[in-house]
Amino acid sequence: MRIGNVDIKGNVVLAPMAGVTDLPFRLLCKENGCGYLYTEMVSAKAIMYNNKNTESLLTVTEGENPIAVQLFGSEPEVMAEAAKRMEGSMPIMLRVVARPMLPIRMPLSMVLTMDAEEACWAILSDAAEA
Repeated sequence: MRIGNVDIKGNVVLAPMAGVTDLPFRLLCKENGCGYLYTEMVSAKAIMYNNKNTESLLTVTEGENPIAVQLFGSEPEVMAEAAKRMEGSMPIMLRVVARPMLPIRMPLSMVLTMDAEEACWAILSDAAEA
């Protein structure tokens, strides 16, 4: 399998799972034949503010490649800057998860409003340009 310019050996991919895909878990998965890994979900703002707790979420060993980082955030400029900071800082393939922050109490019928859709596209396009 191939994603962009990255070859993935095998046909097993670790699903991105917040709170689960820490370093020890990823290493076990890799040892057992997983060809593509994901880190924990990481806040773009936490990267911007050099949050100490975020450092451990981003710890990656060379043997884990190919690996992707899940970034989340709601501000296109912050997502783009975090993507720039991540690129080249460690051997990863970057995947961006666009998540406009919507109030939890908002009715489901309102979640996919035009504003939310536009926010997703803005986040994705800014991060892609980074």
